Amino acid sequence: MKRHSFLILAFFFFSSAIYAQVFSLRGLEQYNQQLISPAYIIPDSKIQIDLIPYSIDYTDAVIANLLISLPHYNSGVASGFRIYNNSQFYSAGINIDYAYRYFFTKDIKLTGGLRVNYSKNSFRNSSFPDFPIIDVRALNTTLASALNYRNLRAGFNIIIPLFNKTFYFISFNGTDTRFDRLPNVYQFVCDYTLGKRDRILINSIMNLRCSDNRINWFLGSKVMVKDIIGLGFTFGDVFSLSTSLKLKNKVQLIFGIYSKEDDKKFSIDFSPVNFICQVRINL
Repeated sequence: MKRHSFLILAFFFFSSAIYAQVFSLRGLEQYNQQLISPAYIIPDSKIQIDLIPYSIDYTDAVIANLLISLPHYNSGVASGFRIYNNSQFYSAGINIDYAYRYFFTKDIKLTGGLRVNYSKNSFRNSSFPDFPIIDVRALNTTLASALNYRNLRAGFNIIIPLFNKTFYFISFNGTDTRFDRLPNVYQFVCDYTLGKRDRILINSIMNLRCSDNRINWFLGSKVMVKDIIGLGFTFGDVFSLSTSLKLKNKVQLIFGIYSKEDDKKFSIDFSPVNFICQVRINL
């Protein structure tokens, strides 16, 4: 118990988070719906820790998340951090999540979730010294709900900006100006699970995201064999192949190959090949 308490305190001490790309998990969203929606943060175990480091498209990133299931498994809290860094962009911040689950019947349950996120993002162009450096501070909240009926789960999120402030620093004349509010973001997630955990378990997911008259989407599926080894894929605005392996029911390793699809030709291009990995620990 002392070791678990130390892990929790250490994790919260280093916790921070950002709002970055539309699908920043590069195809691992189907393994990490708790990072998409705060209504999905109640874990199967008492404590779940996720760590996702990667280096893709000249960007180094570290994504981490801690989930804690509260008594009776009807509610949960979470905190996580995401840091992205390249020659033109840096972002970091903090988020806190809470979710509560209500059982109408044994087969029907409704979960509500709340996420509060504060982030600081810096944009700069090292190739053009006179290009303004833009620092964006943002505070937003995510309201989420998820309805479960047996093996079907459907969730809806709305991300609401509460505060935005941008500081423009120009090399020859610094200015401080107010930044326009970011648009609301609406997101719909639906997944269906078929099979048995001790044999073959198939989980399919659909993700639809709408923001500022732009729609992004992907479909995905993963197959787990005897809850040990799995294979998965996504396609749409994100194309990826992935595999997962569980070790002693405590640690799960997830490895993926990521590629973007051509918006016009809908073709897949694995040149260059991008890799992404994840470690999940259940305590």
